[in-house]
Amino acid sequence: MALTRGHGLRQIFDKICADAGFVPELAFEGEDIATLRGLVGAGLGIAVLPPAITNDATVVDITITKAAAHRQVGAVWQSERRSPPAARGFVSFLAASGAKVLREEV
Repeated sequence: MALTRGHGLRQIFDKICADAGFVPELAFEGEDIATLRGLVGAGLGIAVLPPAITNDATVVDITITKAAAHRQVGAVWQSERRSPPAARGFVSFLAASGAKVLREEV
């Protein structure tokens, strides 16, 4: 199982497989991570997905440690406009500790 072509995570998945020397035979492709996780939970296959936000006992997460198994995450906002307090707080959080948080297991 994999996300459809065009998703950033699909590009990473394809590279991991190519680096390992195989082309996967995909039974399912999907647009939504939660849907693919549900299909894995139903026993219909395996997938390379980001870690789940909540622990689902039907799916086992295994961390891939190869250098190619990462993706860049960014944040953007309009500097000319005054953001709401929650957005300003989030920007402050990202500036202070966002990179550290993203490097750790969530």
